[in-house]
Amino acid sequence: MNIIYAGLIGAFLGLIFHMIRNNKEIKKPKNKQNSFYLGFIFDMVTGMFGAILMITVIAPIHYTELDVFLLRTLVGAIIGEGILTHLELKKKDLVSKHQNTIDDKLDDEL
Repeated sequence: MNIIYAGLIGAFLGLIFHMIRNNKEIKKPKNKQNSFYLGFIFDMVTGMFGAILMITVIAPIHYTELDVFLLRTLVGAIIGEGILTHLELKKKDLVSKHQNTIDDKLDDEL
């Protein structure tokens, strides 16, 4: 039962972080030209996965106290969202580097 509660708390936190990152907007899933954008569902799944991972693998103890359970669930969801944010920033950095390389090659040719 704790796993279900952890998943719900993580999904809710993922939705909150999605709204924070997108200026209080919930971006819906949509089909793009070359891929499928999951929108808020991806953030919810990431928060859920982080919270469940924290409860089951990283700190597998019996939770008799609600405050310890909530704290570890929240920390797990925040860690999951932090990893997601890091991956997005890394992707943007990589795209920027490739764009600069292309710009330099075009400048050399001209």
